[in-house]
Amino acid sequence: MKRSSLACAVATLLALPLAPAPARAQDEKPKTDEKPKTEAKPGTEEKPKPGRPNAAGPMVDRLREGLGLSDEQTAKVSAIVAEARDAGEKIREDAQAGSIDPEEAREKVRELKEKSASRIREVLTPDQREKFDQFVEKQRGDSVEGSADRARRRLLLEGVERALGEAATKDEKAAVVAAVKKLLDARAEAESAQAKRRSALQELADKKLEKTELSAKLSAFHEARAADLTKVKKAETAVRDLLTVEQEIKLTAMGILD
Repeated sequence: MKRSSLACAVATLLALPLAPAPARAQDEKPKTDEKPKTEAKPGTEEKPKPGRPNAAGPMVDRLREGLGLSDEQTAKVSAIVAEARDAGEKIREDAQAGSIDPEEAREKVRELKEKSASRIREVLTPDQREKFDQFVEKQRGDSVEGSADRARRRLLLEGVERALGEAATKDEKAAVVAAVKKLLDARAEAESAQAKRRSALQELADKKLEKTELSAKLSAFHEARAADLTKVKKAETAVRDLLTVEQEIKLTAMGILD
């Protein structure tokens, strides 16, 4: 069983309750032309609607394989997951109906995630629990890191708008911000690709390959890096083309431009 499958299962668990949707407008009128429901005949029961796949089954399968769950453990975990999904759906419906406000809904979702994970831990053996906890903590760490990155990006873009000054029109600011977003994306993609290439090179270093093959791999590494940097430079030029000298100085001082 690959670790990625277990990680996927834990990630799904932590995201089990559906995110509460915005409450409906108060002036939305209920439909009055709906026909009364009649008891379905055997064999004609309504099938689940598409668009809301039940991930509980596959997720439990991944947990069973990744943690080595017994049949009894699998049955208990499956019941916990099903209950969590039903509870998450109820929270979503309450938020839609306006019975609870968004902040309360988010808190309920958070508590439901914690409670579900805790109940699953009680079913596991000490060894299984240790492995489960490791992946839970990793998923939480990744989530926090991702949220922090998004927050930093938002603050950076807000700083760009302020740096453009009052002389810039709304449309001009929007154009610059859009170009800066593309620049940030290009840099992030370049760094991510470079990290993967370095990892691949490290693996090659541990293998006994001919010098000619190693030289070819190294040349490909440098060429790919150069291509990424060219894309970044192109994105930087696109930003500069929209700026005055004064604005370019400010964005360079902020670290947006090199």
